[in-house]
Amino acid sequence: MSTSLKRWFGRIPDVSAVTTRFPVSVALMGIFTAILIAAINQRWDESRFAYLLGGIVLAAYLMVSFSLSRETDQKSRAFPIQIGISALICLAAWFAKDIYFFIPAAIAGAILMLGNAVRHRRARDDLHVWDFTHKLWTGAIFATVGSFIFVMGMLAITFALKTLFSIDMSDLIEEFIIPIGLGFLAPLYWMSTLPSVDEPYAELHDNPGFVSKAVAFLGTWLLTPLILIYALILLAYGVKILMAGSLPKGEIAQLTTPFLLIGTLNWLVLVPPFVQSRVLARLFRKSWFWLSIPAAIMLGIGIFVRIANYGLTIERIIILFIFIWALGIALWFSFMPERRRDIRFIPGLAAMLAIVASILAPISAVVNQDKRLGHYLKNSGIFVDGALPQSPKISNMNAAKNAKGALNYLIRHNEDSRILKRMKKLGMETSGLETSDISDRLGLTGVIENTERPQIINYNKRMEPFSVEGYELIAGPYAMRASKREIEIGGYAVFIDQDIIELRDQMGQAIASINILEWASKIQHTSTEFLINDPVIILHDEGGVKVALHIVTLNKYGDDKPYGEFYVLSKGLTPKP
Repeated sequence: MSTSLKRWFGRIPDVSAVTTRFPVSVALMGIFTAILIAAINQRWDESRFAYLLGGIVLAAYLMVSFSLSRETDQKSRAFPIQIGISALICLAAWFAKDIYFFIPAAIAGAILMLGNAVRHRRARDDLHVWDFTHKLWTGAIFATVGSFIFVMGMLAITFALKTLFSIDMSDLIEEFIIPIGLGFLAPLYWMSTLPSVDEPYAELHDNPGFVSKAVAFLGTWLLTPLILIYALILLAYGVKILMAGSLPKGEIAQLTTPFLLIGTLNWLVLVPPFVQSRVLARLFRKSWFWLSIPAAIMLGIGIFVRIANYGLTIERIIILFIFIWALGIALWFSFMPERRRDIRFIPGLAAMLAIVASILAPISAVVNQDKRLGHYLKNSGIFVDGALPQSPKISNMNAAKNAKGALNYLIRHNEDSRILKRMKKLGMETSGLETSDISDRLGLTGVIENTERPQIINYNKRMEPFSVEGYELIAGPYAMRASKREIEIGGYAVFIDQDIIELRDQMGQAIASINILEWASKIQHTSTEFLINDPVIILHDEGGVKVALHIVTLNKYGDDKPYGEFYVLSKGLTPKP
């Protein structure tokens, strides 16, 4: 039996080669898939399993890099070391929340390290690194496209079997086959596409392959002109900011970060000699890092101002590291001698910063917001002579808003013990006090926090049951503020036209209406939630006919108008036999 199995697997060279080349990574993806299937089928909602899955992905990527670097040095793959490192990473991931380990940033760092593994501790060879990385990402793209086709195909098969033969295989396909395809087969395929570390790349001089030429065409004739035009727009925008003397709210990072990332990627695309024979490609490669310096400085100023105003968050720390990376590589490739401009420095610095962010960003943000909470509560006037009065009074509203922002950040990140410790240090009695009650006790409930993002106020009861007692028909849900929609119910009609919801009788006459915008503007709310005591709006209740709207969601984003969903409840509109 074992001989037959060996023979069968021997006929699948890709699987055999990948398992031989990356056995630890293959095993990790097998474990990942098994846990994923178990989590789906057992309906596990424990967050630690999500962290563990992230840790397994991180370990798998790192072990691919480890194997490639050992190949480059012509050394054994050191399986005990790989297994030990993987076990430590998975253990750290299981306790990620407790030790403030930000796994997504670590995974990004591991992915960025992959291309550099081919020249691990070797002399500079840009074309070798470019060729390997290019093939690595080409394989990843094909794996992604293949995964999408696989999922669509499985869903189509499910639909066809159910429609044509009444065979429902949705549970099997969604809970077993798709996880196996995405969690195991797709990574296995990608690893099978990784070229040998010593694969020749001489064709990049004058005889590139089709894929290399296609990528070069996109970089030269599509991305390069667009990036250069965008650079001029950003420079003009920078001049406008200088003349205005103030920064726009939250726009700089959105404008500069994609520009810096895509521009640097395009610069890397244009590395091969056959590409640089084109004038436009040479122009871009000579000018890119000089053009990126002003954009990086704009990003740096913007993020430092945001941190000064609103404190550290994980997102702001990541943007800060993007600024350090962008300015660092811009200065390096602009001023260092040509022989020192190794392209490995670009992903290498990014990988290092991502790994540092995965370790430092969460704890740094929490500690900073904790200190801000204490500082601004002291300055707000809420505490008097080191104690909290029964009815706190706010003397400094701006400090109170900053304190509210810091408090909300800590609550969102489940830092209850840290919050209670801070409150006790400030002189607040915390015995028997829940974190959710602290805002009320401090008198901050009606205070809207200072934030760089538009405030989101919501009311969401979509998934909760509600009583329809006293009504005969229910229709919906329907969107508020829709464009001229008619809902016919028993000869009557509910018309929705932007802010107006109107009930018309069988003759087409309007018998009731409501301006939903005016109604929503009267609803009291906290900084995050509408306080709707009664979600039912009676539109009409006369002559045995009763029509009402039952609000299930209401949302408001920044200064925008409210929007939401409702059901139409009615009585007396059922057509008589």
